Parts: sequence; structure tokens; C-alpha cells
Amino acid sequence: MLDVVLVEYVSDAQMVRSIRNRVKDNLTNDHSFIDAQKQYDWFLNLDHSTNILYLYSEGDTQAIVGFGYLRKVKDRWYATLAVEEEFRGKKYGIEIYNHLKNASEDDLWLEIYSDNNPSLRAALAADFKIVDILDKTILLVYRKE
Repeated sequence: MLDVVLVEYVSDAQMVRSIRNRVKDNLTNDHSFIDAQKQYDWFLNLDHSTNILYLYSEGDTQAIVGFGYLRKVKDRWYATLAVEEEFRGKKYGIEIYNHLKNASEDDLWLEIYSDNNPSLRAALAADFKIVDILDKTILLVYRKE
């Protein structure tokens, strides 16, 4: 079971940045390296009502496992997550997807690279449904009933 922390402080946002930079090639929107100043400026100017960050840690060890990010774009909520390499294969991705879909106010959308099989399997296990298969990505949604 993972512990969840809402990211409210710059120090936690910097932890998210560190993880994000390590997994940036698996993210679908931006592969660039983010330095500490850029993250600091981004976080301070962030609209926290439409951009919500979480850190996840192992309950036993308190080791940081990864992060989750909810962001509202136009009328849709999207999620991004990352799991540190040493914690992959332990079903933490499913647990994070489940937390994000429950934390979302509305339907939750994902865009996953089509060759990112672990993330796709985790999303499907968390009850996301494939909506469209694009050139390099798969669009999924979890519909709130």
C-alpha cells in the first residue's frame, strides 16, 4: 500500500522534477530536461485548482516510488504518472492510476506511448478503456459513472 502526499511545497515539486527527469523519455508531451529554477518558477505560477501533483511512497520504507499529476486541459482531466525504475513490476502503477482516477473530479484521460506496455497494462488493470489508437500513442479514458 502506498502513502500519498499532495505536493504543496517547492521541495516536493523538486522531488517530482527529479523523478520526471529520470523518466522523461517515456512521457508523451515533453522530453526536455527541467532544471531546478524552471521547476521552481513553474510550480509557483501553477494554477493548483487545475494542476494537482502527488508523491507516492512505500508505506514500510517511506521510499519515494513515483509521482502522479492531474491537469485540466480545456474540459478534460488528464493524468500522468511515473514510477521509479527500482519499483517497477510491483503493481504500483495500477495503485497510482487508481488513486488518480478517484482523485479526479470527472472522467480521466491518459495518453500512453503504444510501446509502453507496462503503463498500458497498468492502465487497463485500473479499468481505463482504450478510446483511440493513434500513430505513436494510445488514448484511454476512465469514465466516472
